[in-house]
Amino acid sequence: MDAQTIVNLFIPFTLMVIMFSMGLGLTVKDFKLVLVHPKAVVAGSLAQLVLLPLLGFLVAWLFAPSPAMAVGLVLITACPGGPSSNLMTNLARGDTALSVSLTAISGVVTIASIPLITNFAAGVFAADAAGLSLPVGSTVLKLILIVALPLAVGMLVRWKRPVFAARIETWVKRAAVTLLAILIIGALIKSRKELALYGFDAIYPPMLLSILGVVFGLALSFSLKLSPRQRVAIPIEVGTQNGALAIGLALTAMESTDAAFPGVIYGTFMYLPCAVMVLFGRRYLASVDALDAR
Repeated sequence: MDAQTIVNLFIPFTLMVIMFSMGLGLTVKDFKLVLVHPKAVVAGSLAQLVLLPLLGFLVAWLFAPSPAMAVGLVLITACPGGPSSNLMTNLARGDTALSVSLTAISGVVTIASIPLITNFAAGVFAADAAGLSLPVGSTVLKLILIVALPLAVGMLVRWKRPVFAARIETWVKRAAVTLLAILIIGALIKSRKELALYGFDAIYPPMLLSILGVVFGLALSFSLKLSPRQRVAIPIEVGTQNGALAIGLALTAMESTDAAFPGVIYGTFMYLPCAVMVLFGRRYLASVDALDAR
């Protein structure tokens, strides 16, 4: 079994475990929050699904050191929210229900939007580079199999066997985190030539994208005068995309380590600005609660 075959088997398996673990924490009620808080859900969804990809195009156009890395940067923004955003929102005392709903909605919508956005980026940045586009039909089918199906199975287990789901959720999430770490380390080793060639020029664009996602989400939530806890949830959600999926699509569908490299850096660095947001959120909400108590 050659290295590419191992990659083609390991990455989908890793993504399926990640999405299954995410599904264990979801219920149908999470999708119904749009009826309870439509303004926050619509604002967060537009920020994540429309405005964030535009930000990705801007960062790629200004700073990407190669066409493939430009496509990789946009690919990150086309992916759904990362499951860790829900945990970080909870730690920040933000609106966890809103975060879960936004993650669930983006997980469904991006099945169709990922190949469309990525192919548009390939046409803009790498029109002459073969292999960087994603076949729409096969990519959608692949996303259904490795994203939607395990997510739905996890939700089904949670619905039909809630006690069993609660029992295995911690262990499945630990397995998902372990597999994600192996994926990122393996992709980083595989991308060592790109790192040696481009150096810091390849590292700071995905880092900048992660920071700008949080800042943009924060500015948007304050400008729309959302509730304090919604103001904390949305920037974390916008700043935490599913980097593992970006890496997986770049390495398997595109077979491009250049396109995967931004996802490696983003998937490693995104926790730092979100951790800052957690600290800010806790302090901000504590001050709001103190004012309300007066």
